[in-house]
Amino acid sequence: MGACLKQHGFRAGALRDRGDLYGALEFYEGCLTAGVKPIIGADLTCPVSGAEIGLVALNREGYAGLCAAISSLTAEREVSALEAIERAPEGLAIISAEGETALAAADRFGRERVWLELVPNREGARAIRSKADFARAKGLKILGSWEVLCLQECDQATSLVLRAIDEGRTIDEVAMPAREASLERCSALEGALAAYPEALAESARLAEMVELSLDLGRPHFPRLESSHGESVSRLRRLAWDALARKYGAHGEAARARLAQELDTIEKLGLADYFLVVADIVAFAAARGIPVAGRGSGVGSIVAYLVGITQVDPVAEQLIFERFLNELRPDYPDIDLDISWKRRDEVIDYVYRRFGRANVAMISTRACFETRLAAREVAKAFGLSPYEAQALADRLPYHGSPTAGAIAAALGTVKPGLDGEHRESIARLSATIVGFPNHSSVHCGGIVVSDRPITYYTPLETAPKGIRVTQFDMHSIERIGLIKIDLLGNRVLSLLEEATRDIQAACGRPPDIQGDDARTASVLERGQTMSCFQLESPAMRNLLCMIRARTRADATLALALVRPGPSAGGMKQEFVRRRARARRDGAATDVADGHVAQRTDGGLPVFEEDVLRLIAKHTGVGFAEADIFRRCLKEGGGDDPALQDKFLFLAETWGTDRATALEAWSHIRRFARYTFSKAHASPFGTLAYAAAYLKTHFPLQFYAAALRNHSGMYPLWAHVNEARRVGIVVLPPSINRSERDFAVEGTSVRTGLSSVKHLAGHTIDAILAERQREPFRSLGDFLCRVASDREETLALVSSGAFDEIEPARCEAMAEYLATRGKLAPTGALAFSFADTPRPFPTRAFTALQLRRMEYATLAFSPLVHPLEFFYHAPQPLRGPAGSKGGRQPRLVVRGLLAALRHYHDRGPGLWFLSLDDPDGIHEIIVGDGVTRDRFEIGAAYAAEGAIQHRFGAATLKAAAIHRLGERPD
Repeated sequence: MGACLKQHGFRAGALRDRGDLYGALEFYEGCLTAGVKPIIGADLTCPVSGAEIGLVALNREGYAGLCAAISSLTAEREVSALEAIERAPEGLAIISAEGETALAAADRFGRERVWLELVPNREGARAIRSKADFARAKGLKILGSWEVLCLQECDQATSLVLRAIDEGRTIDEVAMPAREASLERCSALEGALAAYPEALAESARLAEMVELSLDLGRPHFPRLESSHGESVSRLRRLAWDALARKYGAHGEAARARLAQELDTIEKLGLADYFLVVADIVAFAAARGIPVAGRGSGVGSIVAYLVGITQVDPVAEQLIFERFLNELRPDYPDIDLDISWKRRDEVIDYVYRRFGRANVAMISTRACFETRLAAREVAKAFGLSPYEAQALADRLPYHGSPTAGAIAAALGTVKPGLDGEHRESIARLSATIVGFPNHSSVHCGGIVVSDRPITYYTPLETAPKGIRVTQFDMHSIERIGLIKIDLLGNRVLSLLEEATRDIQAACGRPPDIQGDDARTASVLERGQTMSCFQLESPAMRNLLCMIRARTRADATLALALVRPGPSAGGMKQEFVRRRARARRDGAATDVADGHVAQRTDGGLPVFEEDVLRLIAKHTGVGFAEADIFRRCLKEGGGDDPALQDKFLFLAETWGTDRATALEAWSHIRRFARYTFSKAHASPFGTLAYAAAYLKTHFPLQFYAAALRNHSGMYPLWAHVNEARRVGIVVLPPSINRSERDFAVEGTSVRTGLSSVKHLAGHTIDAILAERQREPFRSLGDFLCRVASDREETLALVSSGAFDEIEPARCEAMAEYLATRGKLAPTGALAFSFADTPRPFPTRAFTALQLRRMEYATLAFSPLVHPLEFFYHAPQPLRGPAGSKGGRQPRLVVRGLLAALRHYHDRGPGLWFLSLDDPDGIHEIIVGDGVTRDRFEIGAAYAAEGAIQHRFGAATLKAAAIHRLGERPD
């Protein structure tokens, strides 16, 4: 925007968004870069009177007042706009296009900083003349402006369709609020206001009055101590005291590293940030809330010593400069994983500890992707919701199809649509891809500042009442607030609860310190379903390919499974090198994180490997090596200047040119696809712990895993896996079930919360009544618990009453026949409580019972749901365009547990996971294979040939069809 203003000859430009400052920082920086004075403001709508008032920040205090006024109006619906402004400090210019509103503001705040606005491209000449006469009569200053809604005339259609989408109307029902609302038409302002030279003069004077400097990039931390010096002293004391405890007398390398890190932290002014995060972690630890630091901060020994992270960076050979160094242009943040069940306790503590005015969650921008853009634009052009969704369904999830591809898809949805409308829909859909759609709450980002947050950013209220910054994480960083990610993590709850149950059963917690032979066997075979980060098909295949056996191998796999290593060929090369090393008799525990010690050929898997290679061949420090790495990762590998610099440094260091060229080729090829070991290590630790517990304590593991279900697979897939490893999952019981899954003897009992339609207060009533006396019958239950019809039928259908009402069909029939008959006490009266059943009923078949359970629990505790479907093979259709083709060699049947679609160039591929009683099988189906629509939970039979790659097996399907359901 700044460059466009400069191009059209403007020395200053103002951005006044409606009720927010979403784009303010980008506009501010863009103008400064282009040499144009940025003017920041907002147009506020008074929630009391509906009047519009524009505010402009004249200086830094005025900017803070602007943020505070916006925040007040978003939080308090009964406060007037003038009251909100009155709470703000001086430094605000007040502008209104309504005479009476401008006059009221002038009477309240003085005429010196109030203007009546004339907008020629929004108002007619008569209205402008009337306002100018009013201003002269009342002693108000007038100011001329031109409302700009887009940069060029050709962009007006985009602006119009976005307005229609925002208002939920069609483009025929909305209109541009201003004429000629493009930046290139602003030159008409001077002629339009030729009769009012004072309006143009006041516009120039207001621009001259603005002296706004936001001092971007300087961090603003709350202080736990009275000064920065005291904060540094406290951090040093905490770290050095912990060093003696954690490293003892053998920590010479750790001591040298700690001294270096503390010096860097002091120079960068980050001591307070470390103390704030350590304070949050200490609170969680004191209350037994599982917390684990992750991200690049794991590479800091200071973070490890003060308890922020749990991975020893010295033992893992992590590099601090990857996280923090004096050459890094931005400030990093520290991420904390917190038990998802208790994360709110930690967030509430942060608000209480640092003051609710100084703390806020961060917003994030949800942008239009192709399918959403096409659907919304189609609706704006009058297509029905069904037609718009059909268009979206014909477009890929990923990538950005051209307008031509969207037009072709639209032609199949609505063939009768005229060509002009079809082309407009397609063109505008492609145009708005990537545009912001709406704002939402960041998944875990929170900011803590040294003063009220509204000094830096406006706040708004999210639907659940949470106060959220209007700036997203990128603008928050630029304004100087460093976020802390407090992320809910289910595996921490899983590990905590499983450990608690194990200790209760065995008298001691599990020891997961070292590598274990039985766990190694599970990893090597890829039997890691339900294990954090290790359960996806790609990961389980990779574990088989690399013959993973250790925690270090799990860490390696987490780095290799990322999209970058696969796309760049690094994963495949690593697997080949490791297989070759194994054939040659090399040791298999090769993943120790240090290039020089690995027996897989020294492939740089981690970003830390790249840093070491650069430093080894050039002699530069890790800080400068990290700058090299960043440039390479951002696509600078083809930059001749970067290569020349590397070769110059290498030769200066003493590396011969041939060796330097070979090293550069190696580094350039793989640096773009490496992953930080500091990110992978904490996940590797948690993943290995989950695999260990699944191997040694499957009962307690699966009780916790089902309680904390997450991941890419539905709950029924995890229940099936529990059954495969020998765990009996019992149906719910009105007298035995807890709220959630729980260990019961040598089985796992399904909890009441798994029963669909059962409300939380009903579960509370059941548990409370059961403490007094067990339920004797369905009638007894209904006399004591006020459950409604839907809840009662769900409990009966799920089998919750089977222990006290064995004939489920009779209990259900009796309830349906007698519901609503009230006894004098107000309870439902049941004649069958102590007498024979009077209703003839037909007993449910075993299959019907299992279907009822599946319908109310979303899984079957007793049988695999594949039993619901035909097992006999049906005729399978070959690939499209073929005449049957070669006969496949294997048929795999199962429930569809997960699917992914991959499309790059040429025909796409579907990757399916089919779950049967023996396991989960991976299937590849080409787009050319004739098939039914894929649906999670449906049963399919796939026929094809098995492909083996380094020990991992996948079925490439030549044909696939959906299985029919068995009759009852």
